[in-house]
Amino acid sequence: MSVRWNISVTTILLLIAIIAALILSPFNCRSKAPFPGWSKLHTELENLGYKPATHSTDPKPVELPPAVKESAAATTSGQGYWIPESEYVPGDSVEVELSVVVLSDETAWVKVVIDSVEVKFTKLEHYCTEVQRKWTLYAEVSGAGTGLGIGYRIWKPLDINVSPGVSVSTSLDWIAGGICLSKNLFSGVSLGGSGGGRVIIRDDVLILEPHIAGLISIEL
Repeated sequence: MSVRWNISVTTILLLIAIIAALILSPFNCRSKAPFPGWSKLHTELENLGYKPATHSTDPKPVELPPAVKESAAATTSGQGYWIPESEYVPGDSVEVELSVVVLSDETAWVKVVIDSVEVKFTKLEHYCTEVQRKWTLYAEVSGAGTGLGIGYRIWKPLDINVSPGVSVSTSLDWIAGGICLSKNLFSGVSLGGSGGGRVIIRDDVLILEPHIAGLISIEL
């Protein structure tokens, strides 16, 4: 059985394009809301007086006891000011309304109203623990056709999922392996590409080819 390598310039350029798109995507301020529907929801919340919180990598406020921080699944903390429209004297009571909305695009929105007057926030932070689901199932499209694969995330630099993966053609005529790079669209679903090699046996010849594919994956 002989071995033959097939490499094309198009394959190399496609791999470079996929990697460049994934690397540059974290610098897009709309990367957390890739679909037009999110913008509409954000606008509706803003019209209702909600303010967006920035993402925090640590539970807030900072004075929380260490044991609480370790157990916290989500926290929302902020600073702001309130300008009353009436005069108050000691003993008066006022109504306070607090609401926090967390959308599935991972953005958090906060609204506080005191005696019918909204609090103006100068700082809002929201923290939420990440669900550690590392196995992924993905469907891919390459120059050799469509395939199904499974991957395992080992690294997440700049919000990019890096996962070794193995895929098999839907027609069972090749098997491929390599590294998958993907970016989360929303909870549990990612879009990206993979690069590696595939093995084809054709007319008693073992053919080794570069394998470049676009893929969509779901966390298991």
